[in-house]
Amino acid sequence: PPANDFNIYAINLADGTTTRIGSSADNEESPAWSPDGARIAYSSFSPTDGIDLHLVDPATQQETRRIDDAGGIHLSFSRDGASILESGRLRVYDVATGDLTHDLLDEARAGLVAAGYQVEDRFPGQANRGTFPLDGDFSPDGARLVFDGAIKQGAASAIVIATMGLDGTGFEVVAGPFTVDPTQTNGLNYSETNPMWV
Repeated sequence: PPANDFNIYAINLADGTTTRIGSSADNEESPAWSPDGARIAYSSFSPTDGIDLHLVDPATQQETRRIDDAGGIHLSFSRDGASILESGRLRVYDVATGDLTHDLLDEARAGLVAAGYQVEDRFPGQANRGTFPLDGDFSPDGARLVFDGAIKQGAASAIVIATMGLDGTGFEVVAGPFTVDPTQTNGLNYSETNPMWV
């Protein structure tokens, strides 16, 4: 594909051939494989229609589900492949139905403030959604999330890594703060730490 092609491709490692996976007319970004390899999720970014989440069967290149206003820079599947996390707003969707099953942004931000931190609000984030959280992942049993996000420390920006249950309880900062330079991430537009639950 050309260097300025904002589409999703799979590359055959044996012969180097590429196959386009996505079919959106808009920029396609942030691909994530399901744990069983049966789906690829990606986000499309349209200046007029917003950010949508697409699920594609990589064997057929057919889109199996589109969820409007559900995409983001960082996407993560649960270990069983049944749920997908849009990290920037801590929203969890059911892969089979496309239904929103958990909307945890308010609980996460309240937990951050209760822990004595200030949400970083000097940068708009992707699609003006803010900078806390940025990226995240499911625990192996799917009951908790780990995620990072930007906080203010005086004139500096920093990142903390936190965990929280899918029921919105048990918020805990587990690492950080780590001072960061917002110019390195397009104004804290994406994660530098990319937390994963191992």
